[in-house]
Amino acid sequence: MLDFAVDHRRVAAFGIPAYIRRLERFGVGSFDTLEPEKKSARIRAIMERRKPIHHVPIFSVIVPMHKETRYLLATLRSLAEQKNENVEFIIISNGEPIGNPTMRLAEASGFRVIHERKPGVGRARQIGLEAARGQIIVTTDGDTLQPKKWLDAIEAEWEAVPNLVGGFGRVYALSDSVFYHFCAQVQNVSRSVLGTNFFFCAAEANTWFLREAALQVGGYNTNITYAEGAMLMRKLAEIGEIRRSEAEDAAVYTSDRRDMTERIKAVTQFLITANPKEVRYEVMR
Repeated sequence: MLDFAVDHRRVAAFGIPAYIRRLERFGVGSFDTLEPEKKSARIRAIMERRKPIHHVPIFSVIVPMHKETRYLLATLRSLAEQKNENVEFIIISNGEPIGNPTMRLAEASGFRVIHERKPGVGRARQIGLEAARGQIIVTTDGDTLQPKKWLDAIEAEWEAVPNLVGGFGRVYALSDSVFYHFCAQVQNVSRSVLGTNFFFCAAEANTWFLREAALQVGGYNTNITYAEGAMLMRKLAEIGEIRRSEAEDAAVYTSDRRDMTERIKAVTQFLITANPKEVRYEVMR
């Protein structure tokens, strides 16, 4: 039975925490000419209050972004407000000309942006991996919002199991659609049931792993456009332990911008072939 119960922090519609809803109201949607400038200035002010890092950080959070202006400001604010300050954020602007709106907004908000003209989310994540300095790589997407203690919850996973190579957490729907929430719950149940034996359910919107381990196994496959994170997790599982986190603070909330019917077709075909190169219904990020 799927669990739709809400806890004391989940007071908004569909159990989405009030904090996540506030982020959504702040930065999701189309804004007039002056609003993005004002909102990015507010995010930059938050970033400037964070402690500067003069050493190798624990975390590098990598976010590939392609035409993300609708969700970008909310995502950036959720990252800027992370309680954990031992982190660098790396935005990869890929598949667009240099100086594109996504890139300009991220830079105006105080984030480091790497531009890659060639498209491909696998390529973007690999570029971020190679540029990162952090011991632990954390991946998410440009239409995804995180609780303030997201990175703290991930750090707690490593403190509990020091020999971890990687892990992944739940992904909830940032949507008013009952169908989308149902599908998200099915995916989360799949993560609980399949665990670390089958990594298709390890969503790229919420995974983490040791940087050196990822480089050791060759990193991401840059030639695929789907399930690149799941493929990397499979390789990492061959050299160490992967742990699924059930912590609510380690969960993220992602948009319903992708057509669910096409996503289900992609999942079904992936399950049959177990080869992302053979997935015809590619879900572009």
